Amino acid sequence: MIQVILFDLDGTLLDSEGIAVQANRHGFETVLRRAPTPEEEAGLTGVPVPKVLAEWFPHEGTQVFTEILIYYERHAEQVHPYVGVCEMIADLHRSGYVLGIVSSRKRRYVLRELEAAGLAGFFSVVIGQEDTLDHKPNPSPLLLAVEQLGITPAYCGYVGDQPTDIQAAQAAGMCSVAACWGEGRKERLAACKPTFSCEKPMELVLLALHEWHAEGIEERCSRSGNALQVGTVGGLESH
Repeated sequence: MIQVILFDLDGTLLDSEGIAVQANRHGFETVLRRAPTPEEEAGLTGVPVPKVLAEWFPHEGTQVFTEILIYYERHAEQVHPYVGVCEMIADLHRSGYVLGIVSSRKRRYVLRELEAAGLAGFFSVVIGQEDTLDHKPNPSPLLLAVEQLGITPAYCGYVGDQPTDIQAAQAAGMCSVAACWGEGRKERLAACKPTFSCEKPMELVLLALHEWHAEGIEERCSRSGNALQVGTVGGLESH
């Protein structure tokens, strides 16, 4: 039985990717005097941005990231939860699930945005960029979260909107859930073979209340190769 549900933050719970893209463009244009290429924009999604920039631009990376932060701070009030996310988190917490956040962002920013969204009190563990040397798709951040909670990965699910989220969950031996209500694209995530796919936040609630209470679900979640169908539960259409 799944007992813990971990979430990615940006693009999964919070609609922040649009601001992040604009901030990245501002950093590039201010320091490098050019816009990021489509490949660079994709390469900055769901990863520790300062680490990637330092690898790409050893001399200018820090300055680019500083400008990105300046832009993001100026527009942080535009970040908000996706429709249905607050209700989803409240329902899961009320149902007895232990909840956590595993993000590639610095923990202080994660905590600040959770507080602003009114969600901070629901999460028992928050893992940020600085907590591990390796990051998604490496499973280290997810494994640190369950270690702090004192539970084995087989009893945990991880919900995210990027292929790196699904890959990290699979590598950690967790149930993987593709969040397709925000930045996640169903076709792109399907290629990673997630255990489940949800197109609306409330579909995850139905999944947790019905499918995950079934005996032996942790064994099914640990299988690789074929994604499981959510099935029709209380009006939930299978994907």
